Amino acid sequence: MSDARSASGRNRRNTGSDATEPVSVTKPAAKKQATATQPAGTPVPRPTQVLLAVVALVVSALGVAVASISLFFLHSWLLTSTEKSNKHPAKGKKALTHQQIIDQVHSVPKSQATASVVLVLALVFVAFAAYRGRYWSRWAVLGLWVLSSFTGALCSLNYIFAIRSSSPLAFKLPTFLSAVAFVVAVVAVLLRPSAAYFNQNKPVRPAGAPARGGLFGPRPAGGGGGLFGPRPAAGGASRGGAATREAQPAAAAGVSASGPDRSRSKKRSAEAQAVAKGADLARTRAKAASKSRRTEA
Repeated sequence: MSDARSASGRNRRNTGSDATEPVSVTKPAAKKQATATQPAGTPVPRPTQVLLAVVALVVSALGVAVASISLFFLHSWLLTSTEKSNKHPAKGKKALTHQQIIDQVHSVPKSQATASVVLVLALVFVAFAAYRGRYWSRWAVLGLWVLSSFTGALCSLNYIFAIRSSSPLAFKLPTFLSAVAFVVAVVAVLLRPSAAYFNQNKPVRPAGAPARGGLFGPRPAGGGGGLFGPRPAAGGASRGGAATREAQPAAAAGVSASGPDRSRSKKRSAEAQAVAKGADLARTRAKAASKSRRTEA
């Protein structure tokens, strides 16, 4: 009876393991089938961070446009601020006349409008590139932000702290929103999901294309490579590895064969130079002896 029970228990264990095995085996197969049915050229979904960066860039461009337009209606504020700064001019600078102040006030909105048009077009172009998933757009956002901060554009970092100034609200509010939106765009582009998204959309180099090196990297055999990298041997890259392998033993044999001849010729030239120096020395001594004899006579 005990043997029968043990045998029935073993059969139940075997049947239980056999029943669970197809479930564990079919799950990976289903996953593989699902991935195989997915087409290879499907676009990668855009993460929320990239969409946030695109919206922030558009908002920053709108803020720059509104701020530049508001300057045309703020002549009185520009006039008073220019007159205040003119009362205490910097060292080495003369105070402006009234006519010069008026001309400067009229020229400020025009110059800002020209710079703002270029900046708005750049922001919209970079936003469109980021939305399309261009790999270089994330670095373009960072570079444009650094450039605008150094040049004092209407979306630079300084206008975030200028919200406490006495400027009119029609000017400092759009510049504040533009600067904050630009910072949000830079942070959103540098986050990890955005970096992974742009790296997936990085253009793939063809299989036969030569490898590119860095600025100081070694130059590959097919050309290109670093600017300051070591160059390949002359004729080795164009003729191929087989030609260089064949040329190396021949060159070694030529060097070994011509080695004794070159050493002999060097010895002969050295001996000839020594003989010539001895002859010149003897001539100078003979001339000196003859001069001494003449002086004695």
